[in-house]
Amino acid sequence: MSPRLSGSFRQILLGALCGFLLASCSQKIPGHPEKILKSYIEATQKGDFDTVYKINKLTARQIKYLGSTTVGNVDQMLKENFEQKKALWKMADTGRESGELYYEKQLFPASSEFSIVSIKTPPTLSDDPVNAEYEVANNIYGVVEVVYKNKAAAPKFDGRSAKKARYDCILSKIREGDNLRVYSDDTSWYFGGCLSDAGSISFFE
Repeated sequence: MSPRLSGSFRQILLGALCGFLLASCSQKIPGHPEKILKSYIEATQKGDFDTVYKINKLTARQIKYLGSTTVGNVDQMLKENFEQKKALWKMADTGRESGELYYEKQLFPASSEFSIVSIKTPPTLSDDPVNAEYEVANNIYGVVEVVYKNKAAAPKFDGRSAKKARYDCILSKIREGDNLRVYSDDTSWYFGGCLSDAGSISFFE
């Protein structure tokens, strides 16, 4: 009779397998999108807005375009943009709707625990091969599972506090340098928001 594996050893094996699968998938995608996603969520939990500002897709594009303008005081415009976005961030703890800037702040409170389950390519949204290829090159999803330890800090869905949930978090690219478009071999990824998987949500009693 084969000896039974202890519970802790099974957990180690399962963790190693998940890590292997995640790494294998990531190797097919240029850059390290899972690291960017992890950094963004950790920064959100810690209240590290400097990091959030740099790797959020919207503000990364604004930094790029404001920094390349030749009109006006560039340093002043960059400073004002940072302060405007920081003010929005401070108000984003409650009341934000999915799709709004910094909505994810509600999903990743400091008391939550998260794990990145997988990195996957998006479903094809177009029958046009060129557009479909561009979509895959430009966007990927990171599946994130979150466990909420504090009911008061947990996000609410239909008025109920979530105890556990999964999200599809979008990672995208922006045009780098003087490029006129995004290329499939670009290695820089930026955080673009999260969509909840309604069927995955369990609630506090």
